[in-house]
Amino acid sequence: AMGAIGEGGVRVLDQALADRLGVSASEVRRVEEHERRVLDHRSGVLRRGRAPLDLRGRTAIVVDDGVATGSTARVACHAARELGARRVVLTWLALVGSLATFWVALIVAFVVAIFRGGG
Repeated sequence: AMGAIGEGGVRVLDQALADRLGVSASEVRRVEEHERRVLDHRSGVLRRGRAPLDLRGRTAIVVDDGVATGSTARVACHAARELGARRVVLTWLALVGSLATFWVALIVAFVVAIFRGGG
């Protein structure tokens, strides 16, 4: 992936890769505008009219289904920060291997964050 977008205007772009592939700034802008419309629609469907979570002063745990380029994980972490998260913990399914192990890793990450004062 050349990049990723997130809510609140968050964006990660590998400009060097875009340059190597010959992708113009106008093409990036066009794709980003389209993907933002898709993101807005999906967010609306998933939230069912609810506002984004208030993460101010809290610990956000971001779970990626498999970090390939890191763009999605980075943009998700940036979005959590934009929503006010004091601390962001990142994990991914490839790290944990199975769904049962995933839940254990998630609980451990949560407990560690609490004990480190991440609330």
